[in-house]
Amino acid sequence: MKFRAYDHFNQKYTFSDKFVTLSAFFAECEKLEAGGNRVTYERATGVVDKNGTEIYEGDRMLAYGHKWHIIFSCGGFVGKYRWEYRNLRMMHGEVIE
Repeated sequence: MKFRAYDHFNQKYTFSDKFVTLSAFFAECEKLEAGGNRVTYERATGVVDKNGTEIYEGDRMLAYGHKWHIIFSCGGFVGKYRWEYRNLRMMHGEVIE
């Protein structure tokens, strides 16, 4: 399982696969939080976009002419646009944010 953490103060991501263990990754992120930084954790979906970029929970994706927000819902990752949901594995688009 892969994660990334967004440090809102420094405006940068830290990726779990850069650490030897997940425990080391979360320990590093806890140091940021202890220092007062707000950190948002996002899971890798295991899916890549049409350009080969890994898609994470929380990403925005351009597909079918709309910006879709990637979320975890009903036991899987889906793209959400307004009131419509689509299975992420069936979407063909690119990560834009």
